[in-house]
Amino acid sequence: MNDMLLTLGRWQLNIKAVRERIMMGADFIKIFGSGGIMDSYNQQEFNAEELAAIVGEAHSKGRLVAAHLEFPEGI
Repeated sequence: MNDMLLTLGRWQLNIKAVRERIMMGADFIKIFGSGGIMDSYNQQEFNAEELAAIVGEAHSKGRLVAAHLEFPEGI
């Protein structure tokens, strides 16, 4: 769990998390799009604006984004 950075869901913190992970040498960014850590499996973790910010920041730094999803509505 030491390699994970949890954010509060606000897009500014998500962008900061992406930047920090890239500065630490991350080859790609993985997000938990629905469920998986502390929430119920059917809860969507990010809204469309937050996802766009995460993906946009990662792509601007030449990184891909992968997502862990546990239910169809989260996709």
